[in-house]
Amino acid sequence: MKNFTVYFGFLILFVLLFSCRKEDEIIGSASANIQLSTDSISFDTVFTTIGSITQNFRIYNPYKESIKISSIQLKKQNNSQFRINIDGLPGNQTDIVIPAKDSIFGFVEVTVDPNNQLNPFFIEDEIVFFTNGNEKSLKLLAYGQNANYFIPDTKIQGLPEFSIIANEFENITLTKDKPYVIYGYAVVDSNATLNIEAGARIYFHNNGGLWVYRGGNIQVNGTLAEPVLFRGSRLGRNYDDVAGQWDRIWINEGSTNNNINYAIIENSFIGIQAEYFPFSNNPQVSNNQLNIKNTIIRNTSGFGVLGTLYQINAENLLIENCGEYNVALTGSGNYTFKHCTFANYWNESQRQTPLFYAQNYQSSSNGLIVGNPTLRVENSIIDGRLDDEWGFEAIDTTSVDFKFENCIIKSDTILTGNRYINCSQSSRDNLFTNPSDRDYTLSQISLAVNFGKPSVGFQVPLDLAGNARTLDSAPDAGCFEFQ
Repeated sequence: MKNFTVYFGFLILFVLLFSCRKEDEIIGSASANIQLSTDSISFDTVFTTIGSITQNFRIYNPYKESIKISSIQLKKQNNSQFRINIDGLPGNQTDIVIPAKDSIFGFVEVTVDPNNQLNPFFIEDEIVFFTNGNEKSLKLLAYGQNANYFIPDTKIQGLPEFSIIANEFENITLTKDKPYVIYGYAVVDSNATLNIEAGARIYFHNNGGLWVYRGGNIQVNGTLAEPVLFRGSRLGRNYDDVAGQWDRIWINEGSTNNNINYAIIENSFIGIQAEYFPFSNNPQVSNNQLNIKNTIIRNTSGFGVLGTLYQINAENLLIENCGEYNVALTGSGNYTFKHCTFANYWNESQRQTPLFYAQNYQSSSNGLIVGNPTLRVENSIIDGRLDDEWGFEAIDTTSVDFKFENCIIKSDTILTGNRYINCSQSSRDNLFTNPSDRDYTLSQISLAVNFGKPSVGFQVPLDLAGNARTLDSAPDAGCFEFQ
């Protein structure tokens, strides 16, 4: 009996010891408080009704005991434009217990108030934590703007959903006062003109795009100080370099004297697609004209410029980092590029295509159309990761008419003959200042310095940055003049 009593006493002691472990206790000291992974969270520009990317933070318990947070709440309560989720539970929370030496996640989103007339404006709030009588806060800040919205109202089988923003024979202007957010495709109808003034910002949601229908017209009137911006509608820093966020600027046949000056087109699938469609054996290329000047097209998942049976004239054009082609030209057409830089160091996938490509044929419902394209590239740079960044395919090479003059071309073939005048293979290591940081200005020892033809420099006297080209001797190749 005595032995049984001793054994039973030890059993009770064992249960008490292990049922009252220290880590199961909740610390109640007035000096005990949680720790946060950050003291503030900021959001880039977010648009009305779209919301923002979700940002997260962690709440830490640094103690050997559990800790209870009495309440977690937004300071502005129901008047807040922020939304929180704590450890999987939405909204304000009470009596949240964090085990010893553990942590939980918190998440924050924000939506801009459409009734706020200040433009731009700040949105501020705080997440307040009460623990053992202590208060700790996490500041929230968003910079938002109201916007104009184009929502698709037409759906035709085989075509993307669209809304007509410039009706037939109408002339409209997009201003810089508020940004424009485009869902689906925004269409410029036949014989209509879309003007976009300097400083305007055009944002495309998901697979949205801008469609200049046959016979329509677009005039992008940016300036050096206020370029026109085309990009995706998600503006968090995580989206700055995400390609393929929206579709393309699509310009159809019969559209003459289209002008794009001082624009930035980024993060699309295709930057600009100019094409005659439906294809025919005798397209009137002269009726399809696009002029591009002082423009940057970058970080497209597919093509920078795709031209088919069109007339494209480009000056001071920088196209960089495309998933397939910086420039692809198919079928017939007349194409001229002066003082342009085509650079491709795409690293999101293994690119197999040369950055500059042309072919003199095009498939259509009428069969294969063989054209007579004319291509002129002068005082320009073609450079990228591949050994050969210029490619051409032709059916009936006698119809091919292309010429590169005073150009630096990344190529593994000898650039000789009457198609390559004063051209040189590139030496990528010293062409640009810092291509890995998207700086395509010329280094001091760049082969492109003084490589251009003076008569072409006189035609384009200022570079992409507004600097005067050296016209008393020889200008530099590419869109930037060495400073």
